[in-house]
Amino acid sequence: VIELIERGTDLEERVYVGAYLLLDQQEAAQMHYARMDTLEQEHFLRYPIGRFLSNSVDWSQESADE
Repeated sequence: VIELIERGTDLEERVYVGAYLLLDQQEAAQMHYARMDTLEQEHFLRYPIGRFLSNSVDWSQESADE
């Protein structure tokens, strides 16, 4: 996972979010999550790994959209 991040290739933001979550680096994961558009964010939160981000996501925005 670290090697994936260190390569600095043009990966999709969701890959970075997942990698940083696996490394328990919430701030870095949040930074890349914020770069995703709303639809990508919604899709990411449906993946099982999305539950690790859920404590730091602003859910008020999610409920306001529904």
